[in-house]
Formats: sequence, structure tokens, C-alpha cells
Amino acid sequence: MSESVRKRVKHYDGEGHARELTFSCFQRRPYFSKPYVCEWFFKALAKARDQLPIHVWAYVVMPEHIHLLVWPTEQDFQLAKLLESVKTSVAKRAGNHLRQNNPAALEASGGEFQFWQSGPGYDRNLDNDGTIWAAIDYIHMNPIRRGLCVRAIDWPWSSAGVFAGKPGPFPIDRASLPPDPRS
Repeated sequence: MSESVRKRVKHYDGEGHARELTFSCFQRRPYFSKPYVCEWFFKALAKARDQLPIHVWAYVVMPEHIHLLVWPTEQDFQLAKLLESVKTSVAKRAGNHLRQNNPAALEASGGEFQFWQSGPGYDRNLDNDGTIWAAIDYIHMNPIRRGLCVRAIDWPWSSAGVFAGKPGPFPIDRASLPPDPRS
């Protein structure tokens, strides 16, 4: 789809709502099928969480896209800062890795490398506990719907295991989550 035809996402910052985000690799390429690339994402997310006023509530890294549920802890936080921080870090690491380990692939693409699909991806404000918990379930069920695992807790790049008490690739800020209305 051309850039001129692509749907534009309107961000509603400053609402005090949780934010459900989805962002994809360029042309939905499975860059995250390599564990080291997933680790780059989590390092970038950790740095962003240390520097920005956000809590991370849920995530799943799929081979070609990411789902992330965050809660800005400051009313005037701009989501674009989080996306820029994480996306720039991962793209730079991937480009450097490609230059060092497969420069022929970079030359074959005309010297250009694009990691992320252009645009901000999908963004939705969540303003009630039921919607937040439904989004967490949706995020965790992604690998099952794709046939990548049988149980959500078995996907190594998801917070589903963390919710179940297993160690995971990235800690969530569970203490700030609203109560689960289903329990």
C-alpha cells in the first residue's frame, strides 16, 4: 500500500489512558524470528522505561510485529517519544549487525535497510479495566492464533508467562495494573 493511501493514525496523548500499540517490521518481514533481535527489542524497551514515564503492562513479540500495552504515568506524556526511542534503537542495531555480518545483503538492497514499516502502527486508548484486560488476553493469544504454540505461556517472547509466575524476557509493572474484573 502506498504511503499516500495508508491510513493515518491519530494519537490521543495526555488522556491518562493505557495505550495498546502494534507496530510491524518493514513489509511484514520476520526480523523477530531471531532471538537476538527479540533481545534487542527488550533492551530498547528497558532503556525507554527507565527514561520515560511509562509502565509496561503486557507484550508479545511476534516474528514480524509487536504488541505492547503501556500506561503513561504522566498526563502530558507523548507516545511518539516511546516509539522513537524503541524503534530507533532496534533499527540501528539491526543495521549495524547487517553491515558487519552480511554486507552483501545490504548492497543487494541498494545500501538501504529499513527495519520498521513506515508510520506509527496501530494505537488505541484503553480507558476501563475490562478493556485493558481484554487487550492483555488478545496480546497473549496472538502466538496461539498463529499456531506458534499451544499455550500462551509457552511463547518465549510474551508476558503471558510472567503473568503466570514464570520468569520472562521482560518484567511487567504488575503493581500498577487495574484489578482484573473477571476475578
